[in-house]
Amino acid sequence: MGTRRRLVFLTLGLVTGAVGIIAGGMELWNISYLRSLNHTAVAHAGENYGMHQSMPGRLISSKFNSYRSDVWFTTSTGQHVGGFKFLTEEVYLGFQSARPMLVYYDPKNPSNFVLYDEDTQWLAKIFIGIAIAFGSVRYLGRDQKTAN
Repeated sequence: MGTRRRLVFLTLGLVTGAVGIIAGGMELWNISYLRSLNHTAVAHAGENYGMHQSMPGRLISSKFNSYRSDVWFTTSTGQHVGGFKFLTEEVYLGFQSARPMLVYYDPKNPSNFVLYDEDTQWLAKIFIGIAIAFGSVRYLGRDQKTAN
């Protein structure tokens, strides 16, 4: 593989890995921020929902399936807020059994909310980012050694 091509693949691998790490870190920061505000409400699932099978779920196991549902709640000021969320099967089944869920939200921007029981994927994003970055460096480093 040519030096220029190797550099392009290395750059793409590192950038993709960095994006995954940053996305996971931002999600973790947002969850921590919303929980620190300590503004909560009781959320209910709406009528629109369905299964969304993620790429790892297709490749590895149905444990990685996520469900898309609209989530609605009323803030302490009486504002009705809702939006779509991707949920784990456990949270989704809780919603479908009409069990109300607690949400943490930002009172200045209530559309920024997180479910209390929501199984976040921030750690997976960080690990995938690290794996992609490390894998590209290792693969291209190995390719460099075999070329010499």
